[in-house]
Amino acid sequence: MRRAGLILALLGSTLLGSVCESGPDSVLAGDPADPVTGLVYEIVPGAPRIAAGPDGSFGTDDDQVGPEIGDIDLVIRSLASFVGAIPPTAPRRAGGAIPTVVAGRLGVGTGIPFSLALTDGVLPLGPPVVLDDLSDLPMLVLAYADFDGDGYIGITQLDGDALDSDVEEAELVPIARRYAFLPQTTTSGELFAQAGGPPGAELDVVLSVVTWAGRRRPGFFSGAVPDGPALMTRLPFHPLTSVLDTLGDDPGPASAGSLVGAEVRPAFEPDPGDPAIGEAFTMLLDGSQPSTDRARIRSSEFVRFGLAVTPKADFFDDMPSRPLRPGFDDAGARVLYEILHQLSLPDDGSSSEATVRVVPLDAFGNIASLPIGETVELEASGSLEIRWPDRDGDVQRESLSIRDGRGADIVIDDSGGALDDADWGRLTVTSPSGIYFLDVSIPDPDVDDSGLVDFGDLMLIGALDGARVGEAEYDSRFDLDGNGRLQDDDLDEAASHLGAAVTIP
Repeated sequence: MRRAGLILALLGSTLLGSVCESGPDSVLAGDPADPVTGLVYEIVPGAPRIAAGPDGSFGTDDDQVGPEIGDIDLVIRSLASFVGAIPPTAPRRAGGAIPTVVAGRLGVGTGIPFSLALTDGVLPLGPPVVLDDLSDLPMLVLAYADFDGDGYIGITQLDGDALDSDVEEAELVPIARRYAFLPQTTTSGELFAQAGGPPGAELDVVLSVVTWAGRRRPGFFSGAVPDGPALMTRLPFHPLTSVLDTLGDDPGPASAGSLVGAEVRPAFEPDPGDPAIGEAFTMLLDGSQPSTDRARIRSSEFVRFGLAVTPKADFFDDMPSRPLRPGFDDAGARVLYEILHQLSLPDDGSSSEATVRVVPLDAFGNIASLPIGETVELEASGSLEIRWPDRDGDVQRESLSIRDGRGADIVIDDSGGALDDADWGRLTVTSPSGIYFLDVSIPDPDVDDSGLVDFGDLMLIGALDGARVGEAEYDSRFDLDGNGRLQDDDLDEAASHLGAAVTIP
């Protein structure tokens, strides 16, 4: 069995040669292999071979970049089906039309059509390779989103911005996944994604696939997954390829339902500034990478209003708890927002106001088009107030006219003074379409409520170092900078107030 996280040559040509109708090793033809053992390496197409080095761990100084480059064994197309030779990617097919679907789930919205095939990797791509003995090969289909709209997916410098890598990490998490099964030559299906953008700011995605070759053995994941090497299309990173890392527990006999928990996670996040790697893992949306394909997702119908903020690069945490979605600024240009479920404001009086945007949302939390303007009523409660706009002189209430999908900004802050132990606030957005609540935490450095910022507070904050929004260990009371992560910055903020008295109501 493979060691988790290591790039190893797991199975040799003898394993697949006996099951390829189109000739010995037709899928692995041209694949780089270990010159000593003859076993093929697991490499992302178009990228160099990455090895964990002697310590067996990725992300350390002894990671190794090999001279071998991965070829194409697996192909996906955003088509319901195809016959004969594998067609070009969507941007390069006749007409260049990008398939556009509506965000949703099975039974709601529309799915991205896809077709999968195995190939010998010879360009231009010929007919799919037939593998009789690998019937019902499990294929994990993934969609990666171009959140920032720069035409690239992953951590890149091709967009001319070397400082947005934290936000680009959001693009390393697939927005949709499902299993399909390859009976012999090709298979088709639909991939539903709940993320999308309004017309004019749709979410562009690249479709990718990961699978495993080899033989099915009853003692290996109940025969659900072959025990051979991982095969993959282009990905924005080198993945953990061990089935143990991808599936976790034994899912039982093979079925789409039994494999829905599968994940493809980075073993090695590329650094485009590294001359040995460069942009080798960057996914392009221009159709020039033949193993993957492109689609576009539009948000579904407006259902209610919500709140969003412009994400700060160093505030991005992870997709499930802090979703990023495209929308519009005041001028109607496409911009990226973080859809808010919670917010932190420091207990510093009027020093740290927060600008949030009231936006129309669909049922899945995407920014949506607004068919007709509506008036929303804003209400601040607890230790929270609305600083702007303030047309009526009441900092607890405000009426706001939302004319279209651009939404409108408001400014909020804690209502008291600095270090007055203002614990929480709530902002309620009410309109004819429904009600939306945003809970706001207002943490102060006296986390143990002793009335004094002391070393006990520093110890409590330090004990939770690394906890993030969405994790059980995370506690917003200790998140002094409100970025969704408990880290050294929070400790430094508390240390800067060491000895300060905090008013306890």
